[in-house]
Formats: sequence, structure tokens, C-alpha cells
Amino acid sequence: MGAVGYRYAGGRIRARRTGTIRNVRLAMGVILTGMVAAGCADRSPASEPVVETLPSGVRRVSYARLPERAMTVAEIARWDLWGETGEYLFNSPIDVAGGPTSFFLLDTGNRQVVELSPAGDVRRVFGREGSGPGELRSPLHLARTGDRLWISDVGNRRFSIYGLDGAYIDDTPWPGASRLVGTFRVTSTGDILHGGQWPLTRAQLAEQDPLFYLALFPGPGRWEQGAPVHLDTVATMHGARWIEYTIRSREGAERYWGGAPIFSPRFHWAADEETIVTVTGAGYRFEVRDVSGRIRLEVVGPDEPIPVTEAWRRFYFDVIAPRELGRTEPFTLTSDSRARFEFADRVPALEGIALDPQGRIWIAVTAAEAGGYDLDLFGPEGGYRGRIAGQGLPAAFTGDGHVLFRQVQADGNDLWWVGLVGN
Repeated sequence: MGAVGYRYAGGRIRARRTGTIRNVRLAMGVILTGMVAAGCADRSPASEPVVETLPSGVRRVSYARLPERAMTVAEIARWDLWGETGEYLFNSPIDVAGGPTSFFLLDTGNRQVVELSPAGDVRRVFGREGSGPGELRSPLHLARTGDRLWISDVGNRRFSIYGLDGAYIDDTPWPGASRLVGTFRVTSTGDILHGGQWPLTRAQLAEQDPLFYLALFPGPGRWEQGAPVHLDTVATMHGARWIEYTIRSREGAERYWGGAPIFSPRFHWAADEETIVTVTGAGYRFEVRDVSGRIRLEVVGPDEPIPVTEAWRRFYFDVIAPRELGRTEPFTLTSDSRARFEFADRVPALEGIALDPQGRIWIAVTAAEAGGYDLDLFGPEGGYRGRIAGQGLPAAFTGDGHVLFRQVQADGNDLWWVGLVGN
């Protein structure tokens, strides 16, 4: 299916290749290119992990403190998704997946997928608006498994499946009454992993415990063989409280607000075809599971609680709240509405997790400075590789080692940064 509504300037997104090495502190997008800098490895006994096998058979790797291993980064190319003529090429690019040598960007507003090289070349565009075979109405997420791309389409309540060459393969309806609007992954057996947050509707508020879930749906052709299995990944989240009330802006707008107290722990997960990694609490801890949800590895880092100070409260009201509440209109909270927000006692230690094609685990770590994050890298078995200071979580990885980071700017436009991972 051909492109609809795109006006590419020479088939290239504006990109700048620098090839420079930087000592981090770049906005979300610098890319890891070297491993541990020479002479920076901390080999003191206090930084060596304690490895033990628990009675449950789970292998635990614990760090009293993480080794001081600074990692260098190289900026290979950056895109801002504007054409060379100054025209914006995309309409709400929401999700992205990595292929063997390309990135696949889901352009929700144009109901299409755009294949991009790491340098920003547009290699292929496929998909179009509609309800026919392979057509899209409201695509929200995509996932790659093997040589296929799955697109979750809310408007058509189905998955549309394409090959990596852009050829349409099949459509499969969502199972039963399920509403799979969140991030999903496809396992090696064709089952669907889907994560979300309760309540799905306000009517379910009193019925749902815990607030977060991760479910495994039987694959296409087996939808009706059984209910989804809710994986036991959220035990530590059961104590989270859901609160709801109405808030007002100084401009007079009124809006419903519901959620857990600000900076409460959130459930983070990532997965490939064989493995799930999860963050389920406020401390520095993550779990590595098989696709049935069974924990096989637990990694525990030093837990140094960061209290919710006045600086963190200002960060929420000045940065996060306007982004969440002001999507369609200005929404400057009144002092009365600000006073009604509840805050947790501490900021979660971890704020995101990703899994690359080599099985390495990338962790977004909350920095002490309000609004700051660092990036820690672990091997598949919990060995600590190092830290990139001031860096957020990768958006996608290619099989040949390219990494993509995304930065949302104040004007709402996205900047994308690409680089190569060192060995």
C-alpha cells in the first residue's frame, strides 16, 4: 500500500551526523558507543555483587553500591522529523520499533508506518486509512516479532500484521471484549503480552486490585480457548491507592483528575519474544522473567531514597502537570487545586526499563536533582556494565546495534537521536 499524504523532501529527514564523542549531559538522544572508559572501572570489594540462589530457585544479584563505571557516548545523527523544505513530515508519531537495520515509526495521524534508516533516509512507507484488509483507523502501538510487524489498531479493534518489507500479511481481531490500547509484545509462541493500569473505567474503580497488571492473551486462532492469564508481576503494587477529584484552572476550565498520589511507584515492563523484565516497586530492583511471568533473576541495587522535596513538587507542577493537563487548552492550576494533590513520601528509584536485541537491560534511574535521570546498563544475567549520566531511556534498537532516543520538546515537536552501541 502506497504512501498517502506525505510530502518528502528528497526522501530524507533533516539529519546531522557528528560522529563526536561526548561525556554525556546531552539531552535525551546521545548514544552509547564505548563501554567502560579506560581506568574508570571501580573494582573495590564494596562494589562487587553478592550472588545467591533463593529457596524459590530465583537467582538474586545484589549491589551494596554500583561500581563507578562512567560510559562515553557518541552522537551519530539527529533527526527532528522536518523535511529539508521546512515542512513537518509526520502527524503524531506515537510509537517506534526496531528492525534488523531500520526503525519503523508509527505515524498515527496519517495511519501509516514509515521505515527509516539510522541516518534518516525514508526507505519505505506503508499502510493507509480505512477498515479494509490492512487498513488503519486509529493505530496506537506496534511491535516487531521475527520478520513481522504487528500494529494495534483501536479504531478497527484488531491487529494488522505486515512483513518488514511493508507487505500486508493478515488482520486478527482483538480477543473478545478486550481493549488492547496499551503497549504490547508478541511472544515466540504467538501469544500477546499486554500491560496496563486499573481502573479501565471509573465504574471499575472499586473492583480492581491492584492498580497495574500484565496479562498474557492466547495467540490468534486460540483467543477463545481461555481467559487471559494475569501474570503475578505486581505484588508490591497492591498497596497503591487510587484517588479522584475535580481540579480547576485559573482560566476557569474544570477537569476530572484521578490517579495514585504523585510520584507513587509505577509498573514498568519490557519484553522480547522470550523474556520479560519488570519494575514493580519504589526501590532499585528489577526482575527478569520467562514469558509465563515466572521470575528467574532478581537484581537489587543500592536503595538510597530520594525524598519528595519542594523542588520535586515544583517540577511536577511546572513541567509534568502542564504536559498532562494542557493538551488541548491552557491549564494553569489554581492554588486551591495544587493544594489538593497528594504526593508520595519518596520518588521511585527507577523510572523505566528497556530490553535490547542482545538481551541487555537498560534502566532509567532517578537522579537526586529534581527532574533528572541517568541510564544504567546491565547484562542479561545482572552484571553491571556502567552508567550514562543525564540520559533517558532508549526508544528502540536495531539488530545491527543502532540505538534510538526520543526527546519531547517544549513546543511539542520530537527530536530523535541515533547512534551505535559499543561492544
